[in-house]
This record gives sequence, structure tokens and C-alpha cells, in this order.
Amino acid sequence: MLMQHTSFKTLVLFFFCMAFSACGSSEALSSGEAEAPERLPDLSSYADTSSRSEAQSDGVQGESDDAFIDSLSSLDSDGQSERVDVLSPMDSGALRDIDASPQAPDDASGPQDAVSTDAAPTDSGLDTEENIHLNDLSEEGNEEVEDTSTPPSDSDDEPQGFLESYGTLETLAGSGLIGGKAVNGWLDSYEGAQALNVELSRPHMTLADAQGRLYIADKDAHAIRRIDLDGTIHTIAGVSQPGNGPDQLTLATEVPLHSPNGIWVQPDGRAYVLDLGNGKIRKLHPDGMMETMIDVGQLGTGRGLWVSEDEDLAWISAGSVLKRWTPDGGVENVASDFVSLGNIARLPSGQVAVADRGAHRAWWVGDNGAKMPLAGNGTTSGGGDGYPALETGIGGLRGIWFPPQGGVLLCGHIASRVYWMDEEGILHLMLDGNPDGSHSGDGEHWSTPGLKISEPRAVTMDALGNILITENDGGFIRRILKTSPLP
Repeated sequence: MLMQHTSFKTLVLFFFCMAFSACGSSEALSSGEAEAPERLPDLSSYADTSSRSEAQSDGVQGESDDAFIDSLSSLDSDGQSERVDVLSPMDSGALRDIDASPQAPDDASGPQDAVSTDAAPTDSGLDTEENIHLNDLSEEGNEEVEDTSTPPSDSDDEPQGFLESYGTLETLAGSGLIGGKAVNGWLDSYEGAQALNVELSRPHMTLADAQGRLYIADKDAHAIRRIDLDGTIHTIAGVSQPGNGPDQLTLATEVPLHSPNGIWVQPDGRAYVLDLGNGKIRKLHPDGMMETMIDVGQLGTGRGLWVSEDEDLAWISAGSVLKRWTPDGGVENVASDFVSLGNIARLPSGQVAVADRGAHRAWWVGDNGAKMPLAGNGTTSGGGDGYPALETGIGGLRGIWFPPQGGVLLCGHIASRVYWMDEEGILHLMLDGNPDGSHSGDGEHWSTPGLKISEPRAVTMDALGNILITENDGGFIRRILKTSPLP
């Protein structure tokens, strides 16, 4: 395995306390009296179960500081957090006020997205996720306005080990011939073909098992595809036409799905499918059989799904609501008042983070439903490469992943960028792009200047530490190869 655990310097981020148990969190949410999280997580090197590499299981947790946040506001009577005084990752111990509601800060500059972040979200339609778009961006397109209030970091000791361990960008799947929405481009002749020669139909997420096989939620073709190690692609669930298949154990390729746009994969090849149009989480067994695991009901815009390896816990994105499932408690609403949720990430220590595409932000979410900003300033402009994540506009922030090396991977659909946020809360641009369908850079080092991607929907990692990007309506699966262990 190329992923190696290294000792990073003691960091200024803090552990995020889970204030309530799962059984009490729903009461706190309904009463609007939940307390805010008390600490921020340590984002230094850790063994990340979400990357699902056996070689990572003996990793050492990063060091934590004993300092606490002095004052945290509680949620108001409507369950909205008016303000949270948090220890900012970039302030080295100084308290800083951060607006915890999904609204643009008063001093935000530059163009904002067309959809107001305090507007009521739309959860009824399956295509609403693509309606938050680009009409109102500046004439410069996707250029982000630099906020000179906090200069970009150019310190000689800023962490570069993560970035230096990555090399070439390449495309693994997708021909990109059909760029429209709600178009099913799958053909029978694609079964068993090389993945680079097939048409994917607005894929939404790609995850890998321990063997390195890639599982793709091919939304508009209503199926789950898998790329095997020889580069061939196969349908492993769904019939490539919309429908609502049986709930009982059935051969997965005989179970019709409807717009699957979320997936989670375990090391052994068990996969869980967010069947958006049918409001269900279905379990795909390694032997090719499928059954309904959770009948969620209304899923809104779906997208995000995380399932524990022992199947005792699941987190589900459902439009404006983050849901949690346990075998004993069933499905419960944990946090609400989001705009349009994206993907979900979870640290090995249990802290959960979600991306809110409609609010252009990522959030920490406590077991009690309280939210604390993680990245994004709530607009589509400001900041950028070398700037604090909380001062940067990451338009349509929907992808989030915790690398076991530390930090956070983020991607923005509207921003058309992939960032790595280091342990100090500073962003480092890995891939730049444009929402015009840009697709280039194959065979080049990831840091080579140029617009390489467009509208990324998810960023994840395989067991070797390679970075996987699922991008745009044309449907491409990209990979940044991990070339060397961290120093």
C-alpha cells in the first residue's frame, strides 16, 4: 500500500465533542434546544475507515490540544444557530465569530449564486439538483474574487507532503459524447467493454473496494456500474431503465432502480445504493444479490450516503435534512435547515461532516444536530488557493472526503474546482476547471496550469490513496495517481 501514516506537527484544530447520544438527538432537534458542538476535530493524520484500506487500520491518531472553545451560542427557539464562537483553524488560538446559518456573510464580496441560501429548498423533483447553476456568475465566468483581508499563506512550513505525493491526472471512464441531463446513454454493447469507450449518464459518485474495483452511481441510466481491474465496465445492479424493483432478495441485475445518485462501498465489495426515485437504500451483496435495507421515504435530492462496516449505522442526505438510521431506532432526522445536501464524510472518531451544495458550504454536524462551519463562505466568490477555507467561495460545494493522511478533500460543482484543505484550514487548489464542460490534462501532472475539469460531483479515494473525481453531465471518472509515500 502506498498510504503511509506520518507524524504531522501539533495542530491548532480541536476535537469535536458529540454532545448527545443518538437516542436523544431527535428530541433535541425537535425542541430546538440542542447545544452547539464544543470542539473541532483534529484533521491530522489518522486511520480513515472511509478510505477502507486494511493497511490503514493501525494508523496513529494525530495529536490534539487541550484548549477548549470558551463560548458557544446555543440554538434559538427555531432551531437556528444565530452565531457560534469557534476556535478558527487559522487563528492559532484566537476566538472568532462565525455565522453558522447557511447565509452569506455581510462582508462577502463578488457575485453570488442565483439561489438565495436562505430560501426554502425544493425536495420534490428528481432534477432539482441541477437547477442551482451559473446564470449570475460574473462575466469572467468562474473566476473567484480574491479577498485581501486575509492574504494567502506563503509560509515555508505550510504542509506540502500531501500534495507532493500525487502525480498524473488520467481519465478512467466515460466518452463524454452526451452532455445533457436526463439522457440515458447506456447501450447493451457497452457490457464488458473498456470503460473509456462507454457513455456514462450524469454519474454522481465513484467508490472503490479493497481490490481496487470502482463502483459508479450512473444516475440517468438508472444503474450501478463497476469497473474491474482490467478496465472493463459491467452493470452490477439495475436494468438501465427506471423502475421500482422488489424489496426482497433478488438478483441485482433484475432489480429496476430509479435515478440512483448515492453509493457507499465496503472493503469486501458490499455496496449500498441510494435509490433516489424510490426513496430506498438498497444493499448489494458481493454475490450479486440485492435487497432493500432501509425504506427512507422522501429523499429530496439525495446524493449523500455513509454506512458503517458493521451495518449498525447509516447517514443519509435528504435534501434539506440529514438523516440517521440505526437497526433499533430506524430513520430519524438529525439536522435540518440545509439548502440542498451533497456528500457525507465521517472521521474514524465518529465526527460527521456534510456538504451543502445549495449553501456553498460544508458543515460539521454533531449527534445533537448542531452545525458548525467547516469550509466555504456561503457564496460563490472570494478567497481561493492559499486562503482560509471559511473565507473562500466554493460554489456548489458538494464533494467532501477525509484522506487518512489528514486534511479534507473538497469539490465544488459550480466552482469546478477540487481543493485540499490542510490541517490549518488553508485551501490548496489541486484541479482547476470551468463549468463549460472543460475536460483536459490527461497524462499531465495535476499541478500543470490549465482548466482540466468541469462540474465535479464527488471526490473520493481508493485503498491505495489515489484520488477519484466524478465529473459533469458528460460523465467522466478521473483519477490523480498517488506516486510516493508521504515524507
